[in-house]
Amino acid sequence: MKILKNLLMNSSYQLLLVIIPMITTPYISRVLGVDGVGLNTLTATIVQYFTIIAVLGTSIYGAREIAYHQNQKRERSNAFWGITFISFIMTLFSIICFLVFILYYKKYELVFLWQGIAILSVFFDISWYFRGIENFKIIISWNGLVKVITLILIFIFVRNHNDLVAYIIILSLGTLFSNMILWFYLKSELYKPELRNLNIKKHFYGSFALFIPTIAVQVYTVVNKNMIGVMDSINSLGLFNQSNIIIQTALAVVSTLNVVMLPRTSLLFSKGDLVGVRRNIIKTFNIAISIAVPVAFGLAAISLKFAPFFLGIQFRMVGLIMLVESPIIIFITGSNIVGGQYLVATNKTYIFSISAIIGAVSNVAMNLAFIPTLGVIGATVALVLSELFVISYQLYSIRKEIPVPDLFHGIWKYIVAGSIMFVVVLSLNFLLEMNIQLLLLQVFMGILSYVLLNKLFNTYLWVEGVVFWKKFIAKN
Repeated sequence: MKILKNLLMNSSYQLLLVIIPMITTPYISRVLGVDGVGLNTLTATIVQYFTIIAVLGTSIYGAREIAYHQNQKRERSNAFWGITFISFIMTLFSIICFLVFILYYKKYELVFLWQGIAILSVFFDISWYFRGIENFKIIISWNGLVKVITLILIFIFVRNHNDLVAYIIILSLGTLFSNMILWFYLKSELYKPELRNLNIKKHFYGSFALFIPTIAVQVYTVVNKNMIGVMDSINSLGLFNQSNIIIQTALAVVSTLNVVMLPRTSLLFSKGDLVGVRRNIIKTFNIAISIAVPVAFGLAAISLKFAPFFLGIQFRMVGLIMLVESPIIIFITGSNIVGGQYLVATNKTYIFSISAIIGAVSNVAMNLAFIPTLGVIGATVALVLSELFVISYQLYSIRKEIPVPDLFHGIWKYIVAGSIMFVVVLSLNFLLEMNIQLLLLQVFMGILSYVLLNKLFNTYLWVEGVVFWKKFIAKN
């Protein structure tokens, strides 16, 4: 029941994260224009390098370590204070480096300074602690409230292309406030720090081990954008960013299972329950893919007409980018479960790191080959193939512990159902003019056809859904 409640809360929060970009993205696209969106993306991605240094790897590592000691308050407290100390040192170091960068770069100083609040926010971000103890309610309630307030402030203060700085200030301060507020909930959770038991060295090495895959992942997510801006244009970067926002928003919904199950899998591993870990991964992988497939196929089906309708005619090219990028939803969903959950929870960070490095190296190499001739589409193809290489290596590496046939048992049913759903939705896209009524009809027909096909194939998703529904009815 605890897992179910956390899943429902996270699903509700992810739904909010879907709704807000659906409202702000078309508004910001029209108000700031392609150049404004491109400049925001460029400066934000550069600041993200410094943010990565500040985080180091403490977010994933911290959640795992707290989960390991979920029922041991003293050990949990010492782990928290040790990891927080490392976070403070790395944030301070990152801020100094960032200020030196601004001093020498001498371009977009004001924009960079306000974007830089994101670095300061890292120190106050202790959401990893509450994820570790599986208390998602506090994180979700405050983050949700701040997101809604941020939305309102954007519509009040961001009115034309000159309001880019105001837009950045609202987002940056919103993140900082939502991180700071969590500290007020720690009083009864922890003991005071015991300086001799903070295990600084252990936590530093543990965080650094997860810093390596974090850096590698950022290469083909952040550097990818920089390469588009340098080798293609700021305009193309703005187009790619809008496609990426939509794809990442959809991906956030699918990622809910991984967020909820990582602490649980870590706890099972700390107890030596390897059978439970394996069972969790197989079940989570099947359900996650069953959701990722219709999301990816559905976005691909509506992309060409949806982009200009949603973002404005100047963003027409986004539709083609979305069509090419949509498979990434399935690949990242798989790597989130295999890598982000299983490999991290079982402390196999070296495999996780190698997979991320493979993705990074392949992405840069393919960008150098594809962008000069294919532009932003080439960069998108490179990103999708990189994620495919990542999940392929991870599956190969764990094949003896969790055989691939066990993970992919029944997955073909979702692929077939998703393909038929794709044809249904795409047919409506070609036959009718895009408007809000058609969009709602496409969503409805897509969901209806996919659910009916799941019933026809008697998929694991359908079987588990029926069991859950019967239990829910019985209790109410």
